[in-house]
Amino acid sequence: MSVFRDVIIPYGGVDVIVTPSNKVLRRIEGKGKRDDPSFNLVELIIRVNSGAGSLYDAAFVLAELINSAGVNTTEDDALAHMQGMDNAAEYRAFLDLLVSCVMPEPKPKKPEAHPEA
Repeated sequence: MSVFRDVIIPYGGVDVIVTPSNKVLRRIEGKGKRDDPSFNLVELIIRVNSGAGSLYDAAFVLAELINSAGVNTTEDDALAHMQGMDNAAEYRAFLDLLVSCVMPEPKPKKPEAHPEA
């Protein structure tokens, strides 16, 4: 059973299917810690979700997620993509996609089966 679900991220004119996994997220956190030993992916995503996160850190995470899907990009291209959003609603929806890659919504529980009488 996987906690993560595929997420479709529109990027560079195509829909990129990102398959988050613990391995991918650990790799992102490891790369972040190389530049900043206090880097914490979950804390970053919580700040991004609240609107208080660094756009530059979000671009790093976006680039890593896109690269994990086999599409080659750079942090600068990811930053340009995010800065090129047309309006606040589009940007917010995009951030929600990014957040869902790291902190997926829990799957609803299946209703318990009732024994037949």
